[in-house]
Amino acid sequence: MAFSVLFALVFCRFFGAVSADLFTSSADLQRLTHAEWEIPQLINNYIKLETERLEHLKSMAFKYRQTNEQLQTNIQSVSNPINAFRMIKRLTNAWKELQAEMRADVADAYLQNVTMEGQAKFPTDEDLSGAAVGLLRLQDTYRLETQDLANGFVQDVKIGNEMTAFDCFEIGRIAYNTEDFYHTLLWMQEALSRAKRESTPTIAEG
Repeated sequence: MAFSVLFALVFCRFFGAVSADLFTSSADLQRLTHAEWEIPQLINNYIKLETERLEHLKSMAFKYRQTNEQLQTNIQSVSNPINAFRMIKRLTNAWKELQAEMRADVADAYLQNVTMEGQAKFPTDEDLSGAAVGLLRLQDTYRLETQDLANGFVQDVKIGNEMTAFDCFEIGRIAYNTEDFYHTLLWMQEALSRAKRESTPTIAEG
């Protein structure tokens, strides 16, 4: 228990040093956890908005189908200049409305609204890089074997879940992008090893 508490403090220190925006305190990590909890609700809210938009398009299709059927029964009416004008106006407005509905960027508007309201604080690619670099520093400090760390062990103490091949690949990729080729090789080799053993592959071999 004492080791776990000590390790948690050291772990937060490493993450705080490399990613000041997100991983600076346990409170920030708690907010990150809450953000993950909110993902299902955010998805459901978006589905609701998109469903409402599609239902509106369906109602438009039904309305104009009825109009078309009326025209078919009285096709001569469009030869009347007044009726012709009204039909052209109706089609012009309908096309504008249809284009607006089909081009409506519900996703971008929704995501922007979520961000502005601060409903959830989600990590960026920079935060991900900071977390990976923190793990690499931890590995060097405790002289941890890559396989042990990927299995969730630090000095024979289980502190986390086992990583997937894709997790290891991401750490290797970030190490490569920071020109840390030593850790790149270690983690890419671990990713390849895990990819060969996974029953449900998280990355493609080769």
